[in-house]
Amino acid sequence: MKLRRMAVGLAAALAAGLTTACAPPDPIGTVDWATGGYGRISVAGWAVDPDGGAAPVLVHAYVDGALVGAAETSVERGDVAALYPGHGVNLGYGLSFAATEGSHRVCVYALNINEGSLNPELGCRVVAVIGDSPFGVIEVASRSETEVIIRGWVADRDATDPTSIGVTLNGVEIERETTDIVRSDVPLAYPFAGEATGFVAQTFMYWDDEAVMCITARNQGSGADQTIGCVGGDSDLAFIDSPRAEPFGNLFAGMIDVMPTAGGFLARSLAVDFWASDEGSPVPVQFTYERVQVTFENAASFGVTRGGTSSSTDFTFSEQVAVRPGEYHVCMVVSDQAIAGARTVDCAEVEVT
Repeated sequence: MKLRRMAVGLAAALAAGLTTACAPPDPIGTVDWATGGYGRISVAGWAVDPDGGAAPVLVHAYVDGALVGAAETSVERGDVAALYPGHGVNLGYGLSFAATEGSHRVCVYALNINEGSLNPELGCRVVAVIGDSPFGVIEVASRSETEVIIRGWVADRDATDPTSIGVTLNGVEIERETTDIVRSDVPLAYPFAGEATGFVAQTFMYWDDEAVMCITARNQGSGADQTIGCVGGDSDLAFIDSPRAEPFGNLFAGMIDVMPTAGGFLARSLAVDFWASDEGSPVPVQFTYERVQVTFENAASFGVTRGGTSSSTDFTFSEQVAVRPGEYHVCMVVSDQAIAGARTVDCAEVEVT
């Protein structure tokens, strides 16, 4: 009788499309991705129950240990079906549910259909839910004997203008900066964000290993100020120790003029970076231009010139740009070696006739 039951179990397993007769009867699957949005969390993946045939698998989503949503596998996943034949093709799931602002841990479980004793965890992810408060990331923090540099980005749903950040040392604000560095990657992930979301906080001081420096994003509109991260002491982020750069200095750059010409404008600038050498070094320069008061019929609105490097003799750079008649907002963008990123340093208005 025992051998007969084993034969029946083997036949059932083969009919279910399992690759091996020894596969456990508990569901299997994954969390392919989870992401936080504006007041919501979305999660997706796939699940298969080895002895469930083509019956949909019920999955439960938990956030910080609390059940928040359920769904059945109903999304077509041909890639999974090819690995687990006999279970149909609708093996994927997707859930989206409301969540409070901040960091959350989301986990997904699959519920058993027939045999088996477990409702296994398919995976967990930590996601950040966006609210009305500003948010951001400290990406790099470095220090030398007399200097601390912290770089990152901050975005706020309520404003596309640069955001103010406060730099605190052991809980006391010591300076304020603004997000004046162009970061084209941030609007790709958060379309409401302006381009100027990057920041660099540079503080000259003798560093104590017990000291903690934090970056706080100052809220605009609804929401509240948010500390986006801390460095040093017992905080999660550690400093990168580096020798002080010689010579000690920073970028000097500015627009000389923007002149209308026949069929466009000529933009000229001056840029030199004193971090590179005692005499300074040429800096890559680019001009961006945006048409003011664009009409529907004439919607050529935005452009970027080709890149170039300022002269090693006089550190100047110029670019002839052909555009349609109209008023233009022209900005000078340079690469700053001190912050290893692009910076908009000056803007001007020009009318092309």
